[in-house]
Amino acid sequence: MLKAVKDDPSDHGPPPEKLSPREWPVLRACWRLGEGASTAGIVGELQKTETVSYRDVLVILERLTDKGYLAVEREGPRKQVWTLLASAEVAIIEEMKHVVRQTLGADRRSTWLMRRVLKELEAELPDSE
Repeated sequence: MLKAVKDDPSDHGPPPEKLSPREWPVLRACWRLGEGASTAGIVGELQKTETVSYRDVLVILERLTDKGYLAVEREGPRKQVWTLLASAEVAIIEEMKHVVRQTLGADRRSTWLMRRVLKELEAELPDSE
């Protein structure tokens, strides 16, 4: 999991711009790969499930950086390393809350169901995580 630049994403308001449907898979790939993901690594992660071009992914990564979700460092003339900012965690939290509200509504039973789902998901994780 990528380490956020700020330790507590709750210190920040929601990011200024919502993510597009094309940006979400790229952000999730960054999240899965962890701290210091390279452009090539992100493209490889995305290509496990869909056909994407290096150039298209690079454009989306730059857009996510402009929106404040990622930071980029250059290592050498070509390699770029991407890091999630705290605003990316806020975006993920807000999107999850939106999905829960859309699916379950916003009441005590809904939060109970969500806790149950999270508990079941956690139980499915391998012990090494």
